[in-house]
Amino acid sequence: MEINRDGYKVSVVIANYNAGNYIRRALDSLVRQTINQDDFEVIIVDDTSTKPLYIIQKYERKIMNCRQRAEAKYF
Repeated sequence: MEINRDGYKVSVVIANYNAGNYIRRALDSLVRQTINQDDFEVIIVDDTSTKPLYIIQKYERKIMNCRQRAEAKYF
């Protein structure tokens, strides 16, 4: 079993493809969590959405350990 070297107790991974309001609701829920923000990370994996990711960028300032990863298109 691999040890979590980042020290987070919880990792939340969200798959996103043009999720719009759904992603907003998920991120709002994470902002309201009672667990200390130092104890969890949020990773949003975008699967080449056709809509802008400005909603997610807004939450990067509200959730301490929030980051995005964009997947490349494969043909």
